[in-house]
Amino acid sequence: MFELKKRDFDVLKTIAEYKILVSSQITTLLDRNKQSIRRKLALLEKCGHLSTRSQCLGHRRGRPDRLYSITKQGIDALKLQGILPKDAPYEKISAENMSNIDHQMMMNWFWMHLNCLKRILSRIEIKFLSCNSPFLPETKSGHCFITDFVIDAAGKRMFTPDGVFIITDTVKNKSLLFFLEADCGSETLASPERHIKDVRQKIVNYDSYFDNLGYKRYEELWNCKLNGFRLLFVTNAFSRLKNLCRLVRDMPPSDYIWLAHSQSIFKGGVSGKIWIRGGNTESSPQSIIGSLACETPLAEFRQLKVS
Repeated sequence: MFELKKRDFDVLKTIAEYKILVSSQITTLLDRNKQSIRRKLALLEKCGHLSTRSQCLGHRRGRPDRLYSITKQGIDALKLQGILPKDAPYEKISAENMSNIDHQMMMNWFWMHLNCLKRILSRIEIKFLSCNSPFLPETKSGHCFITDFVIDAAGKRMFTPDGVFIITDTVKNKSLLFFLEADCGSETLASPERHIKDVRQKIVNYDSYFDNLGYKRYEELWNCKLNGFRLLFVTNAFSRLKNLCRLVRDMPPSDYIWLAHSQSIFKGGVSGKIWIRGGNTESSPQSIIGSLACETPLAEFRQLKVS
């Protein structure tokens, strides 16, 4: 019988955290040799701890990507080791029935770019919370930890960001809070019904959250002082980016909303001057970390080091 070792659990834990990954992502996340990771993945799949599927991601053509996700057997192995809570529901961890793979992969890549920035720019610290991480506790009402509510004249509304993260400059002891919305173009920009998933309604929710200081809950979590937040929209189509920018411009005050194309992030990293602030396409792109702006593409991950 195959006995799992520490490195096997590292692979399983990483895939459980991100839900679904390609081998190149796993190699980067674990900083391992590409060939050894491929052998490890093949062995874990053969033993029933991982499952795979082939799919062309995004709008790319050509050879499909091989996507890895954890099986019930793999989840049970993590639970036995105490890596996952024993009562964690399988459906929250498994990607077996996942339909929005492009959306999950966009979130995963963004998260990985943040990890790249953290390793390259030594003076900053980054903490990221994903909306579907099995390692985050649920609230007393059973909601995701980062799910929150806003109350205004229209009543009480629930919203869940795709991600929440904080970037801290350890030299200046200053922290910036960010909320992430990964946009694959599947949601309506605006509708008369103001559905909870309409982009316009999402922005209205964040406006209320900003005004009512709801984000202050993260001060206690991360032991820092926060004077607002930035809302980041990342999309995978230039036409969608253009439409999002127009919507944001039409909903002032929107200076706290920054937008970028996923292709720009791959070229310059999340810290590059790639972000359109407030949807103003006439102004020069900016960096979300201001004067610390630097290009950190994943392809140069192992070569770069910025003090």
